[in-house]
Amino acid sequence: MEDAKTVSNQPVVLDDSPIVKQQKLQVNKMRDAILSVSEESGMTLRHVINGITAMRIYHYVTRIIEYTAIMDELDSKINESMRVQIRTSDVTDPGALLLLLTYQERLQKSMIESQKLLEPYLKSDFLDVLEMAPPATVDNTFGAIMGRVDRENLRTVAQSVLAELGDSSGG
Repeated sequence: MEDAKTVSNQPVVLDDSPIVKQQKLQVNKMRDAILSVSEESGMTLRHVINGITAMRIYHYVTRIIEYTAIMDELDSKINESMRVQIRTSDVTDPGALLLLLTYQERLQKSMIESQKLLEPYLKSDFLDVLEMAPPATVDNTFGAIMGRVDRENLRTVAQSVLAELGDSSGG
């Protein structure tokens, strides 16, 4: 009987996503930038610190995006597992009842915490502006550039110019 392999010979790649590659590149740039501060290079410490600060902000934002993607994957697996447990649980088993109550309690706490995270955005005027904005159409876009009265004046002038051109070419 052949021995079962428990570890493959393939190298383990933790994450080779473009975001992680960019983060690593940014960290290297931060190191290089701090080492480049000198009178000969013309780089001032203030300039380097501003650049590093911008790279750190980018780094943290990409980290948040990556963590959100991972959380979505985890949520999907957890939800799938919970659905299987709920569908296959024996309702007469006290252990199953305890498991279901635990699921319910954790889901309720999660919903409450999610609501707390959303509250500052729900209370702000930001959503009012988004909801109030009409869909962009050609007329709407043009209307934002030029007011109704100005459009009417332009139309009148254009019609008179076209009328004059028509008269001069026809006569």
